[in-house]
Amino acid sequence: MTLKDLINEQNWLLIEPRFRELYPDENLMGYELVFDKLTQTAAASSEMKILVEIVTPETDPLCDEPYVHIYGINANSPKNEENYTYALEFTPWEEWLGMEIHPSSLENFSHLDIVIYCLWEMTFIGFDEDTIKEQRDELNRRIKNIEDGKEITYTLDEVKEHLKKRLGL
Repeated sequence: MTLKDLINEQNWLLIEPRFRELYPDENLMGYELVFDKLTQTAAASSEMKILVEIVTPETDPLCDEPYVHIYGINANSPKNEENYTYALEFTPWEEWLGMEIHPSSLENFSHLDIVIYCLWEMTFIGFDEDTIKEQRDELNRRIKNIEDGKEITYTLDEVKEHLKKRLGL
């Protein structure tokens, strides 16, 4: 089952009240517009699967309180890479729509909640694909500049040492 399949099962009147429960502080107008766009967008094929999980302090010691984590796993990864996970925020929406939902996510979350969590994640960078593409292009530009030695980077230890000197510690 793909994200597009799940979206096709829903309508905004079902989504809105549950969205308000899950994300009470969000203004839903942008999400509704994105949902409407997704209902009209064709899905592109993808090797990624969407995985939705609850992260707790027990599963991640750096976590203060439970939250829902959405990420991708490559369905065709070699055995030695099968545990790699991928951030999906910069992924084009048509590719999101073509991603299969991981079976464990379908077992642990309702279809409605999966759609809502994915909508939230898809719009983390922005509510339109042009904004997301601009941010992705800028990130890629910076990565290329770092790889080409055109931008200076510092390790965390170097930053700490610099701050210690500046603060006289």
